[in-house]
Amino acid sequence: MAEITIRKALGSDEPITLDIRHKAWLKAYNHIFTEEEINNHFKVKIENEEYRKNSVKRIEENDNYFVACIDNKPVAILIMVVDTINKENNEIVCFYCYPEHQRLGIGKMLFEKAINIFKQNNISQFKVEALKENFVGGNFYKKHGGIIVDEFKKELCHKQVPLVIFNFNI
Repeated sequence: MAEITIRKALGSDEPITLDIRHKAWLKAYNHIFTEEEINNHFKVKIENEEYRKNSVKRIEENDNYFVACIDNKPVAILIMVVDTINKENNEIVCFYCYPEHQRLGIGKMLFEKAINIFKQNNISQFKVEALKENFVGGNFYKKHGGIIVDEFKKELCHKQVPLVIFNFNI
């Protein structure tokens, strides 16, 4: 079996992190957005040099931006906000895996990594925003102790879509 490792993301990982998000959206959100809407959403990001430069900078400056790798090739990403001052800010903000590598325990490994980092920083709760109709993701969060505490609408792919906030106590 291939070795799964988790490491801090590097600026050079930026293209693959964008590709992971794109492919994950195509699978996870295909009942919410059309393939064209998702492709256009990412095409704008892919072609925007300023966005790409800022994305590299965000990766390099965030100590809590991780990739899970199979045989050293990134296949999943985890981006966290760890705020020891304002505890309400603690959040998993991005959590995606290539569809062909889902159901191998990679998400669980990354999620446990996040919980351990929060615990090391004396943080006892965090949140995750998710599309309300992201049933697979929602089930994952519920299975791992998440409780929906709020719902709101946000514009994504030029549509107003409902999101939920999961709260986790650790």
